[in-house]
Amino acid sequence: MLTGRVPFDAETTTTIYYKQVHERPPSVLAPCPGLPPGVEQVVNRALAKSPAERYGSRGELIRALEQTVARPIPPSRLVSPPAQRPVAPPPSPARHLVPLAVIVGVGEALLLCGSLVAYLIVRSSKLSVGAPTPALVRPVAAAPTSAEASNALSPPAQPVARPTGTPLLAATVTALVPAPAPTITQSPMPRASLQIVFSSARGGNADLYITNMDGSGVTQLTTSPGQDEYPAVSPDGRRISFMSDRDGNIEIYVINRDGTGETRLTVDSGEDRLPNWSPNGRQIIFISNCSGNFQLYVMDADGQNVRRLTHNTRRDGHASWSANDWIVFNSGDADDSATWEIYVIRADGSGERRLTTNNVNDWSPNWSPDGRQILYLSKRDGKDDAAIWVMNADGSNPQLVYNNPGAYEWGAVWSPDGGYIAFNSDVDGKDNIFLLRLSDQKVTQLTTEGGTYPGWAP
Repeated sequence: MLTGRVPFDAETTTTIYYKQVHERPPSVLAPCPGLPPGVEQVVNRALAKSPAERYGSRGELIRALEQTVARPIPPSRLVSPPAQRPVAPPPSPARHLVPLAVIVGVGEALLLCGSLVAYLIVRSSKLSVGAPTPALVRPVAAAPTSAEASNALSPPAQPVARPTGTPLLAATVTALVPAPAPTITQSPMPRASLQIVFSSARGGNADLYITNMDGSGVTQLTTSPGQDEYPAVSPDGRRISFMSDRDGNIEIYVINRDGTGETRLTVDSGEDRLPNWSPNGRQIIFISNCSGNFQLYVMDADGQNVRRLTHNTRRDGHASWSANDWIVFNSGDADDSATWEIYVIRADGSGERRLTTNNVNDWSPNWSPDGRQILYLSKRDGKDDAAIWVMNADGSNPQLVYNNPGAYEWGAVWSPDGGYIAFNSDVDGKDNIFLLRLSDQKVTQLTTEGGTYPGWAP
């Protein structure tokens, strides 16, 4: 507010949140050298990462400002803010928001800075600060209560027409209903044990493979004569579900992580596709056209107790199950992908809501680890240019995450720690798997011999 600039800026909202947690704020004197020199020290303390290093109240901040304005601190006595202690990556996948103390602390810091600005404007005739425009002010999400966290999704009663979206930082973060706008905890690196399972036809037909995060240790898991595709790893990392036509019809199978213990789960006259796991690993959701058109079905992890979840005349696909027991999926006219929109429904089949409303293809949604955002694919920026987007769990604030113009991105899935997105792209002429690190937007190519449908293996 003092400078008319935000302290941290980047190409994506997730990168901004990462910087807020891990990086030192810049000096306020660089863009505004006319400020009283002691103000920098006050601001640095107000923005300290550790709550113990910040002012304990607004009154304490005001008293510090009074002393600074009355008796400016000579430049020679200014103390640079202490170097922040490095933050070690979490020992396990982070399936939660940024730590509560950090979010509350950032909120407190902004509140204290508001008091600072008001005080300086009134008390210092030499200070000239222009009022910041809305585009320069980005609200910081407050921490959710336990009740909000347990029921993060509350979609609108009726679909609301929304703008087609803008690049990620052009829109401010808007609040969820009822919980605040989500953030994902960023890790400098994911756990070393994380791997990626995928499908590849490098051997002549599509089989399943698993690889390390750096592309090493590629291991083939299946060797059937059929097409084994769309692998999904159970939450405990032990089993992999996939679809295959190895028996003459597309059915759902599971194998152990090492490729052993193959079991066929579905046996019907229809095509059973796109399996995914429930958060507790006890059920599998998939689509089937055994009733005529593709609808959502749920079964136990052993293939028993199959039940139909949706009953509509549309084509349903690509279901993802959140920890809050909401299922997100795409649905629309089977003959017109431009009608495909993103929907949510409760795990018991109730409460169906449409989240997107436009005339372009929105599909392949995937929940964030904390269940507060939805990653999805959209062609809204071009007829044939698929790109990766994200929106809040209620469908608000659609934002572009990644797009390589001229290439086709698809199959995007969040890593269990929320720090990476694995996706497919044909930028090199054939479908391969790439990793997008959200902390710095760095993209790394994982496969070179072809790979599709990436899935994270914790």
